Amino acid sequence: MFDSGDLAYLASCALLQLVLVVRSFQKAWQGRQRIAKTMCELPGFAAGVVSQFIRKPGESERVLRTQVSQLQLEFAQSYVSVAAVTLCLSLSVLQRNILTGRPLFLSPLAIWNGLLYNFSLVATWLPCILTVRTLNLWYFISHVFVAVWLSPSGCAASHVFSVRLFCLVVIQVPSLMFVQSWLMAWLVHLGVAAIVVLRALLDVEDAGDTIFRHPGTLVGAEFVMAGCVGILVRFVYNAFEQRVAARLREHHVSSQLDAASGLLQLTCDAVMELDDDLRLREHSPKLAAMLLRGGSSTQGVRFSEFVARDEAARAEEILNSGSHESSSAAQAFHTRLVDSCASKFRTEVFQVKYQLPTGQTRHLIGLRDFTDLQSLAGNKATDAIHDVDDREQLELYDGLSSLRGHSETATEDSTHPLQATCFSEDSDMDAGSYGDQGIMEQAVALQGKNIFLDLDCQAMQVCAASAPLTSLIGRGLSEVFVYNYTLELCMKLWRQAKQSHDLPDKMVSFERMPLFCLPRTIEISGIMQLSRTSLGDLHVILNFRPSALVQL
Repeated sequence: MFDSGDLAYLASCALLQLVLVVRSFQKAWQGRQRIAKTMCELPGFAAGVVSQFIRKPGESERVLRTQVSQLQLEFAQSYVSVAAVTLCLSLSVLQRNILTGRPLFLSPLAIWNGLLYNFSLVATWLPCILTVRTLNLWYFISHVFVAVWLSPSGCAASHVFSVRLFCLVVIQVPSLMFVQSWLMAWLVHLGVAAIVVLRALLDVEDAGDTIFRHPGTLVGAEFVMAGCVGILVRFVYNAFEQRVAARLREHHVSSQLDAASGLLQLTCDAVMELDDDLRLREHSPKLAAMLLRGGSSTQGVRFSEFVARDEAARAEEILNSGSHESSSAAQAFHTRLVDSCASKFRTEVFQVKYQLPTGQTRHLIGLRDFTDLQSLAGNKATDAIHDVDDREQLELYDGLSSLRGHSETATEDSTHPLQATCFSEDSDMDAGSYGDQGIMEQAVALQGKNIFLDLDCQAMQVCAASAPLTSLIGRGLSEVFVYNYTLELCMKLWRQAKQSHDLPDKMVSFERMPLFCLPRTIEISGIMQLSRTSLGDLHVILNFRPSALVQL
């Protein structure tokens, strides 16, 4: 009854089917809880589908639908152009057959129907014909042409399967990409399927020796395609929604980054972007100006190369830190940058860390020199400065500006409780007691007394100092003064005195002059005057009071 080849084929098919059935049962058993959960959620899903036709969409949903419709319109316009060219080639084949007298295999109605369909495609090139509002209408009209081709007047029963396959590939499946209602797509497809089923049941005798002689095959295929249409429309629409949502998220992130960049441009001296390796993606002229590197490019340079050597590792650690759960993070920290003259200056670094859709990390960096200014981030900023060990002391120090007001009140009011320990001019507090009190008491005590520095301008060092700045004794003047012009002022006063036989009775006043007093920088206000030692050397005396302590 069956030869050996048929038996081998049947056995192979049965084996493959058995493997698939076993695998299906295995997957179903492994995901039985998920399947049960899905079955329980079916009533809610059905209710959600019904509610989509009843409830009014929210603002975000309306924006999403509008963008999806616009994307469908773009696809429809592309399809119309391609389909017009393709069908125009088929018309050329029909023209050749007519001119050469070859059979057409199509009825005159089908030929004219194809020509009209081509004209309709060309007509949609007009902007007023194919719009978002007319997408569903154009989908319906295109299936009217399909129905005419499949009708008894359009093609013979022996050609129904071929025409059906051509319409499915060229018209029906592509048009599912821009239909806006899955219900409409399903109903229109059922109408076309009904024509095929009726012809399969009624025109069997005229089908000849073709697949059309087995109507059960076509009827089953049409029912399968009817189910696939609804699934495919929903799948395509969801894909468009995800694509539009990704576009909106990207636009939202881009808008946030533009806003952050604009804000950093207003508050910072230089703004740049770093890549995954913390290297500058583009040359930053403002950063080059900050670091006195006018002739060299900063593109591709690692950010840590601009940071003080003992703080570079900590700065990189802070830049690479942040939330890994969020696609973006913002923070601020303090460090010191080094210019081309090896001078260090305190810098406030603002960072916005974000991820690109490709998964790459980018860092939007704003740099602000706050050597003579107050920190914008305050106690919210992390410190990468090597000399700072105690974060709590920094937080206490941030309250100095408010304590400064109490200092003035305490000077006028002798009954202030802090006067005896912090503001008394004749307090016998020594340098060791400052460390016991903490940085807040130290900062306030410095404001309550005069401090003297004896500067040897010939040796270029501090030769004497009053408490609590005795740690400056022996330091070079370039290590004490923040700016070179301050040192030049001292040297000018010293040179003028050196040219005179008598000691000039001359003083120079200054206000809010920054002075390195490690591990802090203080702003001092006072006077400079000349003095002569027992050996006849000329020195410059600084008599001042700290007006503010500046957090590094």
